[in-house]
Parts: sequence; structure tokens; C-alpha cells
Amino acid sequence: MFFRTSYDSMAKVVSAVVCAIVVVVTMATGSWIVAGLGVAVVGLSFTYAPRGYTIAGQSILVHRPIGNLRIPLAGVQEARAGTSEDLAGCIRLFGSGGLFGYYGLFQTSKLGRSTWYVTDRDKAIVVITAAKTAVFSPDDGDGFLAAIRACAPVPLSSAGAMQTYRRGSPAGVLIGGGVGVAVLAVMGFAMLYSPGPPSYTLTP
Repeated sequence: MFFRTSYDSMAKVVSAVVCAIVVVVTMATGSWIVAGLGVAVVGLSFTYAPRGYTIAGQSILVHRPIGNLRIPLAGVQEARAGTSEDLAGCIRLFGSGGLFGYYGLFQTSKLGRSTWYVTDRDKAIVVITAAKTAVFSPDDGDGFLAAIRACAPVPLSSAGAMQTYRRGSPAGVLIGGGVGVAVLAVMGFAMLYSPGPPSYTLTP
């Protein structure tokens, strides 16, 4: 079964702002180097972003433009809806902090080191196996959890009903997105800034 995923407001804003900055800086500088760098950043971020999930054969298949990623459910210990405590104290170790989603390696106070395949933090689903802790964000969270439990034995302690996740403003995610936008803004300023011709004073 295929499960769709959609962007939350922050991912939409960060993605739109970064794309706009790349276009503006490229047009202002007229530099192919700047254009290539901007297209590379946006293009790579988009190709690695999750577009949906499929659960089959005791695995979760993450669909991405660059290629699908298979996550085995062998030894699954927990599968449940995410909470604000799960994402509190979030630090991005490597990945995207809002540009076309939140994916890559993150660390939170409760989950520790975890791999995210998320586009909407309000719909976070936490899956803990013997190999890794992963976070997903399907639009149909109840159906996603039911499909996992149908494919792999999940301990009863983690098989509770779908919980409503309330966003707690994970500072690490917001800071990550802000840093990315700030870097592009500084790059644009450095390319556009011109102090003008130097002044000279002639004496006898």
C-alpha cells in the first residue's frame, strides 16, 4: 500500500524562500558559477526528499526521485505516533532542515540519534527497530501504523491508538533552515556588494 506525504508550512516557506534567493542572486550576478551552485543545492535537496512510502515484504520503502530506499522492519520494537517530546531538543547532524522536507540524520533528547524521512512534522510516526530509529510523516498515520503491524510483529506496548502530535517548535530544525537561508543571503551579498572606485588625494 502506498502512503502519500505532504509538506508542512515551514517546509513550504523554506523551500520557496531558498528557490527565490537562488533565482534572484543568479539574475543579479549573471554568473554561471552561482547559477550552477544554486541549481545543485536545490536539485540535490529535491532528489533526496521523500515523496511517499510503501509497506510490503516486512519493509518500509521510502520513495525518492533519486531512487527508493528500503528500511527493513525486522526486529521492530516500537511503532507509534510521534509526540512533541520525541522531537524536543532536535539537532540536525546531517541532512535537510526544511528544504523539501526534514530528512537525514538528526538527534533529539528522547529518541537520540535517528534518521528522518519527514515532510510534515505534525504527522510524525516513530518506528524503532533493532537496527535504527526512523521517523516518517505519512498523511494517513493510522493506516501506516496498521500496515506496519500487519507486516511485522510489534510489541503490544507500542501498539496504542494514533496520537495527535502537537508541534513543540523544535529549535534545531528551525535553526537549520534559517542557517541555510542565511548562507545563501550572505553569498548573494558578497557577489553583489561593490564599494565603488577608490578615492585619491593629490598633494604637491
